[in-house]
Amino acid sequence: MKILIIKLSALGDIVHAIPALNALHEKHPEAKIDWLCYKSFAPILRSQSKLNQIIEVPDRKLTSLYSLAKDLCHENYDLVIDMQGLIKTAALARLISQNTRGFKEPREQLASIFYKEKIDAGNTMNNDMHIVERNLTLACHPEEHQRRQDPPGTNEILTPKGLRMTQPFVPLQQEAKLENKVCLIPSSTWSSKLWAPKRWAALIDQIKDKDPKTQIYLLGTLKDLMVIEKIICLSKAPLHIVVNKELIELPGFFSEMKLVIGVDTGPLHIAAAALYGSEAQVIGLYGPSSGARTGPYGFKAISVDEISDYVARNKRDNDDSMSLIEVSTVIASIA
Repeated sequence: MKILIIKLSALGDIVHAIPALNALHEKHPEAKIDWLCYKSFAPILRSQSKLNQIIEVPDRKLTSLYSLAKDLCHENYDLVIDMQGLIKTAALARLISQNTRGFKEPREQLASIFYKEKIDAGNTMNNDMHIVERNLTLACHPEEHQRRQDPPGTNEILTPKGLRMTQPFVPLQQEAKLENKVCLIPSSTWSSKLWAPKRWAALIDQIKDKDPKTQIYLLGTLKDLMVIEKIICLSKAPLHIVVNKELIELPGFFSEMKLVIGVDTGPLHIAAAALYGSEAQVIGLYGPSSGARTGPYGFKAISVDEISDYVARNKRDNDDSMSLIEVSTVIASIA
């Protein structure tokens, strides 16, 4: 059996789809499972022993996707699972194979017309279920399902009973070797997800006051240096700056942390995957997005839509919801 997963981006979304890969392999141990993603995110998948191969899309041009689809249609996949839920990825799946599966209510509703199997896991943009659980349901719905009474000739719709895994991030999870280290992830590509530098600095100082021996690391990229420098200027504590980590190095880096606190961004989800099942803490700070939907899986999210009347709208800018998270709230969440 040959299966293709389509999940092109983004980093956190790909991490949230890894449990579905592991569940698929558990259900079909004989299957060869391939994964189609953008080249920049491929490194985080290279440690996944359950994958047969990673098919890298070199850039974000539609012509590149179409060119790959023409090649992949000769692979004779028994099943193509579109976990992205976009019109372009759904159409891509149908170009590759007639045997397609996707969400009944995907991110872009028109995408569902391209699926042979439409799996009812609720609206993928709603905040009533974590996206990891929806992905598991999409990938591995039970064979015993309820068939809806659709008009003759329509695509089959499957209503699953749900699925859970006790170790969803195997083999991304490493044996944690926790030390007296704390990692903070203050940056995101969305300006609306940023927490004020003065609050990060106050958080750092209170953590350090509680235990002066704690080593504190600020993680980001070279593009994040401006935000990191503002925090450094406002904090009294000595800090370690980490801006040179490759994606493939992050699980090992996080495995040494006893605490990771970050905004909703890809590295936060890598931390949750690397530390899943350990005694470490991972805390996500959520404003424009909802922690119930995309929080660090298996850990805690301080989500504005749960501590106030605010409704998470997933706005990239012009959203000051993060200002509603107080330093005292974060400190109270630390065990």
